[in-house]
Amino acid sequence: MNVLGLMLSVGAVTFGCAFPQMKGSCKIPPRLEHMELLGASVQESFPMGHVVHYTCRPGYSRYGATIKMICSEGTWLQVSRGECKKKRCGNPGDIEFGTFELKNEEDFVFGAIVEYSCEPGYQMVSKYNSIECTAGGWSRDLPHCEAKLCPPVVDDSVRVLSTIHDEEYTAGHVINLKCKNPNKKLNGPSQIHCTSNGTWNIDPPTCKEPCAVSYSKMKQHNIQVKNYQIKHNELITFECIPRYEILDHKNLFQKCNDGVITYPTCHLKAKLCPPVVDDSVRVLSTIPDEEYTAGHVINLECKNPNKKLNGPSQIYCTSNGAWNIQPPTCKEQKLKKQPCFPPPEVLFGEWMRKKKEMYDSGSTIKFKCISYYKLQGKKEIKCRNGTWDQLPACLVPCILNSNYIKGNNTDLVNAKEKYVEHNKNVKFKCLRTFAISDVKLLHVKCLNGTLEYPKCVKMEPCVLNDNYLKGNNTIVNASKKYLEHDETVKFKCLPTFNISDSKLLNGKCLDGKLKYPKCVKMAPDAITVQPSVQSEPNIY
Repeated sequence: MNVLGLMLSVGAVTFGCAFPQMKGSCKIPPRLEHMELLGASVQESFPMGHVVHYTCRPGYSRYGATIKMICSEGTWLQVSRGECKKKRCGNPGDIEFGTFELKNEEDFVFGAIVEYSCEPGYQMVSKYNSIECTAGGWSRDLPHCEAKLCPPVVDDSVRVLSTIHDEEYTAGHVINLKCKNPNKKLNGPSQIHCTSNGTWNIDPPTCKEPCAVSYSKMKQHNIQVKNYQIKHNELITFECIPRYEILDHKNLFQKCNDGVITYPTCHLKAKLCPPVVDDSVRVLSTIPDEEYTAGHVINLECKNPNKKLNGPSQIYCTSNGAWNIQPPTCKEQKLKKQPCFPPPEVLFGEWMRKKKEMYDSGSTIKFKCISYYKLQGKKEIKCRNGTWDQLPACLVPCILNSNYIKGNNTDLVNAKEKYVEHNKNVKFKCLRTFAISDVKLLHVKCLNGTLEYPKCVKMEPCVLNDNYLKGNNTIVNASKKYLEHDETVKFKCLPTFNISDSKLLNGKCLDGKLKYPKCVKMAPDAITVQPSVQSEPNIY
């Protein structure tokens, strides 16, 4: 056998079939993703039987025999089992205080990228955070993570009670602080901790000067205080001296702010106007404890809307401690009642009284809906000082559609019904051999002309199975092989066989499922001779 014949035989074994008769030459061998042609060639055509060799591209390694292709009938066919697979770089390994994630590939092979990230409290100090598997191995050295450090406390007035060497505060480190001067106070918490972001959970506090209360200023502002030495940010409670008052009592509470105190001012109490005591009058504007001082203005109104003030609705307090005018009282007033225009028409209803051009206040008029329309609201409304009570409405009935009923395989329980009033139930039933998932769906309520028709679906019949009958030692007196849904059948035990409960011999077809009873062999002493029958039953 010549060389070409040997190659064709090898190709036939490789691909499980013999080469057909060669008819033509091949074009340039194909360019493949993982391999390239071995040896450059300027040929544009190759004769049948010509063999070329491939080598793996950079980043890929050959597995198996040398990769060869042969020209056969104008097509290049591979005649060896060799293949090119991506080169492996191996696991690059973990880094201290960090983790990595493999991307692009499912293994550490050519083209795979490993991306590193630092754990909380650490930061990447390398220029790159990823490496790539190349034809020559991993592209660069592994990155490095270093702990994030919180800055040292530099305020010279603050003493750090707990620290570490070189003041390298890392995530989770806690320090306690206090003022070097015992007369000063921290303007923040005495304990802070370093977070994973390399920052303190709160800016380190500084120390503030205490406040010294001035006796001369208190005398000047007509105030007094119990404690004269106040720390920074501490609350100071002032009091007005006797016979003096302050308009806004909130100003009596001040804070020491970095050695500075804001002093409130109390004024000599002015004469007060008396409160308005008439129970029929409502005061619309007032102040705490109804202490009406000179210049204070109040607005008044009657609590009963049917009454009227017998004086001005606004008065003010004079410097003499008296109102500019005696506060008014409330008196009854007669209001003329307004008539009503005729009520508007209501859809599907009618007024039961002849319409007039106007109706006196207090007049009533009755209303009714036309047949089968249900009244919603009052059947009688009243004119109340120019306004009618809320108008009634007529709710639309439902008209039963025989096409929907039959089309949904249903029928009415009460076949005489055609119109159904609003909020009334309609009872449906499924036609024979049809059923519904929930019988509650057969009870439908009419809602203002809308009715959702239930739908029954066809139930599967049952087929009497001879194997089940014989296997359970039973027979049936039946002349047909099929049972409709919900149809019953009577089973019988074969002679010398019996069943614990005769009720079990009654079976019902339910959506294609039939429960077969099982008869068991009777004890010898329970068997009695039965009279012979003239004909055997039809058994299916």
